[in-house]
Amino acid sequence: MKRLFATTLAFLMVMMAFTLVIGEANAKDDDVVKIKDGILVYGANHYLAGEKLKVGYDAYGYNYQGHMFKGSYA
Repeated sequence: MKRLFATTLAFLMVMMAFTLVIGEANAKDDDVVKIKDGILVYGANHYLAGEKLKVGYDAYGYNYQGHMFKGSYA
């Protein structure tokens, strides 16, 4: 009887963990702020401080969404 109880309890714990993992994987990104939302701004120490980030390359050649640089180093 104890063995059946322990097996059932272990099974339920595994199923609960599996459900949590699947739930996290299927969660939507509705709470995530994206660049295209138009509310993210450059940080205080940046030359463009206070300006909104834009999709695509900025004035210095960096693309924040694509994590790519296309510009001059000088």
